[in-house]
Amino acid sequence: MVNEQMKRIRQMVMSDPSAILLLKPAIVDDRLWKLAIEQDPGLYRYNEHPSDELTAFAVELDGTNLKYAFTNPNVTVTKKLVFSAIQSYPPIIFDIPRDVRTNEMLEFAFDQDPTLIKYFDSVRRSYLDRKIAADPTFIRFLENPSEEQIYAAIEYDPNFCAYVKNFTPRIKELIQVLYPDIINMIPGLSNQIQDL
Repeated sequence: MVNEQMKRIRQMVMSDPSAILLLKPAIVDDRLWKLAIEQDPGLYRYNEHPSDELTAFAVELDGTNLKYAFTNPNVTVTKKLVFSAIQSYPPIIFDIPRDVRTNEMLEFAFDQDPTLIKYFDSVRRSYLDRKIAADPTFIRFLENPSEEQIYAAIEYDPNFCAYVKNFTPRIKELIQVLYPDIINMIPGLSNQIQDL
């Protein structure tokens, strides 16, 4: 009888995950919560006493659930949980409290979604240089790249000239020496190069 009743409850939760909110807490276990959260990850926020396993499951499905893990005093937020949330939903980095957020977390978020980099002022220079050395196209995500970063990107691919706002004498010289043909191909570049 009890198994039959639980079977019906599971079917009810499968057909309408929010039905879990109407059930008595005594009959709702982690398996039932997982079933509901799997279909609607946002339901996690209503679980007042989630286990660490259920929290990890919910955050892996939807990184935004980390916000609720931070506000729930019954949840232990670990570094692994934070990285799982960032992998699932990189913009969650904005919701991670500053006293918890580390450079590693920021850089992991940028690796997942480089467009996030423009919202942060304090990005380690060594990280940016490493990313540009590995993939010069990464420079397009930077608001104010350094001369060395621009130089490395143009040396890799002259098309980056189109993204450069200010040409320093060193950059102009690089273009004239390595890519003289490109000067007339990029609008406005010839005017800037002639100022050298």
